[in-house]
Amino acid sequence: MVIHSNWILHVNDWIYFSILAAFLWAVGSIIDKFVLTKLIKNPLIPVIFSGVFGLISLVLILAFVGIQEMIFQNIIIAVVSGLLEIFGIVFYFKAVKKEEISRVIPLFYLTPLFI
Repeated sequence: MVIHSNWILHVNDWIYFSILAAFLWAVGSIIDKFVLTKLIKNPLIPVIFSGVFGLISLVLILAFVGIQEMIFQNIIIAVVSGLLEIFGIVFYFKAVKKEEISRVIPLFYLTPLFI
C-alpha cells in the first residue's frame, strides 16, 4: 500500500482502472456502431462533431492556461499528427459502418504493433 497525499493507493489498483477503461471503450464502440448504422449515414459527420468539440475544448483550455510560444517545427508536427488522427478516425468509422464491431475493434487495437 502506498500513501500519497491523503489517498491510499493499493499497488494493484491499475488492474481495476485498466478493466474499467476497456469496458468503457467497449461501450463506446457499441455506441459508435449504433450511431453509424441507425442514426447517421455519413461517417464524416461524427468526425466533424469531434473536431468542433475539440476546438471548443481548445478555446476553453487556452482561456484558462494561456498560449505558450511554440517553434514552427512543433506546430507542423502537431498539425500533421492531428491530420493523421482525423484520417484514422474516418477509416475507423467507415470500417465500423460496413462490418461488425466485434471484427473491427481487434484490428483497430493493433496500433501498438506499428509504434
